[in-house]
Amino acid sequence: MPQKIRVISPPRGSDPPEIRQEWVGLVLPTLDPGDPYEASLPGLPRPRQGFAVALDAAMPILERDRPQAAAYWREYWSQVPANAGLRRFAFNPSSCEVVDS
Repeated sequence: MPQKIRVISPPRGSDPPEIRQEWVGLVLPTLDPGDPYEASLPGLPRPRQGFAVALDAAMPILERDRPQAAAYWREYWSQVPANAGLRRFAFNPSSCEVVDS
């Protein structure tokens, strides 16, 4: 069963602060049950730790609860090739808490 996280503060990133704020309060299933992962993310010089959430798991939650943020991310992801291998969101551990499923 996938682990879930609750976003408790805006995650790090280069996206507009108001978009990052929209994640706060959402509960999302992680890709890797239990453990943070190391991932290289676009625009970052080296890997960092965080929780991975699949794009196809996060978008329905955004659509339902944060439609303006969902519109931003739909536009963002439309610019990223589907085969880029980065079809996920990454959340730094300090912005999340693990919740019971």
